[in-house]
Amino acid sequence: MSSPEAFSNTPIPRQTLMERSKAANAVMGRFYRILTGAEDWREAHEAFREELASPSEIPQHLRDQTAAALMLRTHLLGGPVDDEKREAIGYYTNLLVEHKSPEGELIATALQELRGYWPDAQISAAAAQAASGVEVFLAKRLDRQNRTGKALERMGKNTGADLRANEDSFLDRTLSALERLREMSN
Repeated sequence: MSSPEAFSNTPIPRQTLMERSKAANAVMGRFYRILTGAEDWREAHEAFREELASPSEIPQHLRDQTAAALMLRTHLLGGPVDDEKREAIGYYTNLLVEHKSPEGELIATALQELRGYWPDAQISAAAAQAASGVEVFLAKRLDRQNRTGKALERMGKNTGADLRANEDSFLDRTLSALERLREMSN
């Protein structure tokens, strides 16, 4: 899902953070140009494959997951699907699954689209691996949410009903996706 460095408690120097931010902005700019400049999903797919194969300061797992989520959401899921498009859906779904992405809803939807194209065993294995990634993400998210709530309580601050409702809705959707993935893995 993320590199060990992403979860380190060691402070990152300000200059390094600024450099990473500039590099990330540059990559996202290229991704945006791919999405908006492509004539169709095939052209976007080819451009993303080239972009992902090129060297970058941004870790590969982050680039892969971002490109996969963007392609699946904007070009591949929804609308008519043929085998060529299913192959591309499979490519991006694999990127998310391999990197243990927390994108459970997106992966479950993509795997549903791949039923009948991928063998049942492949769907099941991908769903199980995706479920594992979502579980890790949820555990970290809930732990962080708990720690943040306790810190705000100590400071005498109210987190606000809107923020809690937003978080609850997100967690509900993520738990629902986890349940779908678990069902697919059986």
